[in-house]
Parts: sequence; structure tokens; C-alpha cells
Amino acid sequence: MVQAPVWLKPSVSRKDELMQENRYLETTLGHLDIHWLVRADGMPVRQGRMPAPDTKPGGNVAVRLPEELGTLPEGCALHVDFSIRHRTVCPWAPAGHEVVAFQFDLPIRVAAE
Repeated sequence: MVQAPVWLKPSVSRKDELMQENRYLETTLGHLDIHWLVRADGMPVRQGRMPAPDTKPGGNVAVRLPEELGTLPEGCALHVDFSIRHRTVCPWAPAGHEVVAFQFDLPIRVAAE
């Protein structure tokens, strides 16, 4: 299992959102941004950034997927990369430092257990 202070996973109830888990013990997630990049057959086709919801320590919150993910090319392998990064400089890392990254196939589906 990967040790990370933030976790993203597909929502069980909605196709257009992810669940964000704050694994910090005393810190909210308001200092982070979620960068996303869509790839079609491995080539970047769309990207963007959104602030991470300011989730309380130990909390979970739904993150709505960007609307741009709804209109994508057909007939190719689609993936979306999420990179969670520091928005500003902190004592141990520059602004933009990646905390954790995830990749999901599109459309995003809940994995069978």
C-alpha cells in the first residue's frame, strides 16, 4: 500500500466525481491543488488545475470531475492523470511539489472487489 497524505478513489455512487480522503492528522488540504491531464492513446489532449477541497484532517469529500472530461475523443484508450501538488512554497519543498499522483482509465469506474 502506498503511504500518502491524500488519497483519490472513484466514487461508488457517481461517475462524475472522485472521493478525496485527507490522511493528515492535523492539516487540512486547502494548501494543495489537483492538476489533471487527459491522455488519448498516450498523447496529452486536455489538462487543467483545480484547488483541492479544504478537507478536514481524517475527512472525506466528493470532488466533482472537470466538465471538460465529458467531451473526449472516441475510439482510443483514454486515461486521466491526477497530480496533487503544493500550491505555495513550504519549508521543505517549492511550490508545485508533487505530494502524490494517480491515474485512472476513462470513463472512471469503481474496481471490482
